[in-house]
Formats: sequence, C-alpha cells, structure tokens
Amino acid sequence: MKVLFVSSEVAPFAKVGGLADVVSSLPKKLKRVGVDVRVLIPHYQQTKLGMLRAKIVGDTKIFFGNKFYKVKIFQAFLPGSRVPIYLLQQKKWFTNPPEIYGKPTINKKAKEHITKRFLFLSVSVLQILKNVNFEPDLIHIHDWPVAPVAGLLKSQKKIKIKSLLTLHNAAQQTSVPKKLLKSLGIANQTSAQINLLKLGIQTADAVNTVSPTYAKELGKKQFSGELAATIRGKKISGILNGIDTTSFDPNTDPYLWTKYSAKTLAKKIKNKSGLQKNLNLLNNKSLLLVGMVTRLFHQKGIELLVQAMENLTPGPFQFVILGTGSKKYHEILSILEKKFPKKICFIPEFDRHLARQIYAGSDVFAMPSLFEPCGLGQMIAHRYGTLPVARDTGGLHDTVVNYNKKGGNGFIFKKFTGEAFIKSLEEARVTFQNKKLWKKLQFQAMSENHSWNRSTKEYLKLYKKIIK
Repeated sequence: MKVLFVSSEVAPFAKVGGLADVVSSLPKKLKRVGVDVRVLIPHYQQTKLGMLRAKIVGDTKIFFGNKFYKVKIFQAFLPGSRVPIYLLQQKKWFTNPPEIYGKPTINKKAKEHITKRFLFLSVSVLQILKNVNFEPDLIHIHDWPVAPVAGLLKSQKKIKIKSLLTLHNAAQQTSVPKKLLKSLGIANQTSAQINLLKLGIQTADAVNTVSPTYAKELGKKQFSGELAATIRGKKISGILNGIDTTSFDPNTDPYLWTKYSAKTLAKKIKNKSGLQKNLNLLNNKSLLLVGMVTRLFHQKGIELLVQAMENLTPGPFQFVILGTGSKKYHEILSILEKKFPKKICFIPEFDRHLARQIYAGSDVFAMPSLFEPCGLGQMIAHRYGTLPVARDTGGLHDTVVNYNKKGGNGFIFKKFTGEAFIKSLEEARVTFQNKKLWKKLQFQAMSENHSWNRSTKEYLKLYKKIIK
C-alpha cells in the first residue's frame, strides 16, 4: 500500500499546533507496519534545509493562476525514521510571510495570499508526483489548507488515486471565489464563494476526525459553523490521536531535573521543586502547581483561566503558563504575573524543553477548552503523572476520566464557565491533600496507553476500506 500525506505543517520542520505532531508521528508507525508512506509539505523560510541534510530531487514548473511558477523539490527524512518527506521550494508562495498561516493580526490582502499559498500547494501535488516517481494508492490530506486536493482528484477522471480528509479543527475555514477554483480545474460549484473545507468534505472518498466524540460534535453548528449540515450528511469516523510515548517518557526524558517512572513517583516532586526554583516561584511543595502549555486563543479557555487565577492565586495555588497568541491575553497574563510574582509565571514563547519540565513539575495540567478536537496535552500530562483538569468536550471526553469514577485519571467539568473550572481546580486541591488517593490517580494516569499503536491499526483498516 502506498500513501502520501499532504499537510501545511509537520514537526519538527514546521509546527504551529497538534496537526504537526500527528503528521510527524503517524507516518512513522505506518512505515513500521509495511506501508510505503511519504509526506509532502511546503518549504517555509523557517525550515533550514542544511540542518535536515535535504537533497534536491527535482524541479518543475507549476501552472497556477494563468502563470507558470518554478518549483524545486527537496527530500529529507522524518527524524528517527526512513519516511521520506518532500519539501516544495517556491519563493513567491512559500517564503513570505515566514509564518505558516501569517501573523495573528492578518489583514484581508495577506489572508488572500495565505489562501492562495495553500491552493498552490494543492495544485502542485499531482504534478509533483510525476517528478518524484511516486504513485500513491491514497492521498491523506489534513484540514482546510489542502482540502482542495480531494476536489482536484475528483476532477481528474483518469486518476484513480483515492483521498482521505482528516479534520483536526473544523472551526478553521476559508472561502475563495468560484472562478478561481474553476481556473484550477474544479468545476460544478454553484455558490459564488466556495468554502474549501466544505469542498474537501464533499469530494473526499472518506472523512474522519481525531476523536470519536468530536466526530459526533461536528454535526452541531457551534463546532463546525456553516458546515454542520454538510457534515451530518456524510459518515465521519473518529480515530483518536496518539503521542510518541518513546519521546514523552519521564523515565528517559533528558530535560527533567530528575527522571522517574510510575514505580518511582516519589521522585516527581524534585521536578516540581526544580521548576519553582527555575522560574523564581515560591518553593513550596504544598501549593497546587497548575501548569498550562497552550496557544493563547479563545478556544483554549483563556478567559476561564484568567478567572481562576484571579480567584485562586491568593490561596494555595501556583500557575505556570507557557505559550503565545492573542495580544490581549499576553497583556492580561503579564499583569497577573506582576501582581503575584511568586505565585504566577507567564512565559510568552514556546520552549519545548521548558514544556516538558512543566508537564513533569506541575501537579495538574489545565485544559479548560471551549472545544478540543482531540488534544495532546492531556495525554502528555498523563504520561508524566500530572493530572488534567479539563472541560468535558471532544478528545478530552474520550481520554480524561473524573477522579471519583472507576479508572479516574483527572478532573472533568462540563459548563464552559469560570465558576465550573474553579470548582474543578478546588476539587483537585482537596484531592491533592489525600496523598494515597492522589498517588492512585497518578498511577492510573501513567498506565494509560496513548501510543499510536491502536490508532495506526484503525487508520490502516480505514485505508484498506477506501482503496478496495
């Protein structure tokens, strides 16, 4: 079986969110079970080809918007594997802006350029395959940036390649004029403006999303907007994401102050102490240390986090927040840090080494999300024996079990309110004082199997069903 992954991002080459981790991890697992799998992404300015030992394997011209554009094709391998990755180099479309999706304060003209960036990528796919001498049985596409690939495949009657569209976040959508798609060879569209994700859902041979609960939620307008009716008319399966359990392992993680396992949980406290000292926080093991590694946007429940910090920080709580995003959240969190310098630390950047130290050093990991298609943070937290405090939605519903239920491995709240989140954090604090129960919950969390093994089998089964 031959499969090509096409995506706007893949770790560590180009990463914004969890999509990059999935497109990095899943192909490696598929390779190990005998799939001839390859990955194709743009070569962005941030990706250093020399460090990747990438070599040029071809060049061609892509016809797009009534003009030919020169493209160079580089090949490297996903780290720790022999999975080939093709990087497309094209100055106009992939070099500027350097950010994958543009800046957060993107204007209309810049947004149009980003949309065309990914339309160019989608158009390039079929032409590039000839240059690298690879004819897949199936192209696995991810989210709106490359959703048009499904439509392009359907418009090429002689091409028998099948497509699978995975929805990692259906809230992210964009539309283009009908005439632009028609110029690319995608016809039979009735509306003046065409939603690219909707096009992908309608034309892909199969559609899935990244957790069973999110698959059910997508039929509701609050989760998928104007696509709700389209999604209800399509059978969508949910396959839970996994994490790289070899990389995320507190027993071998080189960035921790002290390594530990489920059998040596007593050593975990040294990572809490190390984190407190490193961030100049009050070094007090009796405080409930709440960690959060996130993008600072409304979807992640930052308003709820702020309410919790304002109400709980005067008490026996500490908060460590690592992440970037909306300017208004940066300002609010900076103000709170200045108000409680020994209780709050806000780091407005992404540092993957510090992220691991937060996972290991925190007592609980906050995920008060408005919606969460899958979520990887709760899985990583489990791996490090840190208990998630999460809202009951999407993949969080599928992976976090409330502390007072059988198999409890965290704390769950239902309503998207500051009061509900605060109540759940208070429950965590009270439970934290019961050392015997807390250790039991930690052990359960660390026993969870969040590897890609099960998900890989499900994807393999889905691939076979599509191409049979």
